[in-house]
Amino acid sequence: MDNRLIHGQVATGFIGKLGVGKIVVIDDKTATNEFARDVLALAVPPGVTLEVYTAAQAAEVWKKDQFGTGTVMVIAKSIPTVFQAFEGGFAFSSLMIGGTAIAPDRKKIEGAISLNAEEAGMLDQMAEKDIKITFQQTAQTRITSWHEIRKRLPF
Repeated sequence: MDNRLIHGQVATGFIGKLGVGKIVVIDDKTATNEFARDVLALAVPPGVTLEVYTAAQAAEVWKKDQFGTGTVMVIAKSIPTVFQAFEGGFAFSSLMIGGTAIAPDRKKIEGAISLNAEEAGMLDQMAEKDIKITFQQTAQTRITSWHEIRKRLPF
């Protein structure tokens, strides 16, 4: 999950490191905006395909064929979007959070990662379903577990 969706760190760090052949973006606004989809496609490295879905569409496509074959990277714009897809039937075993918006109602976790109480509750619910949740801003930065971060939050 990264509010910036596909950007330099994703394109140069994670995609190559993981051998990704397809990127699935989950974001309701991007999925329904042709211009935004076209701009996003410009950030995709050569040889990698891009599919963009709303949270509801992503859950349905997942249930049908798990986004197809090969190594797929799924990127959602926000924790509520991931949670909505999860509740709709998108099954996954791990969630990495790379960037969220910084705002006054949010608790800064580290770097460009912050959370509010509602998002923490969503992460708690996913963690209760044995989803491994980690926080990592770039492929080169340290990985921090949700369990470790949860202990530091006031809500």
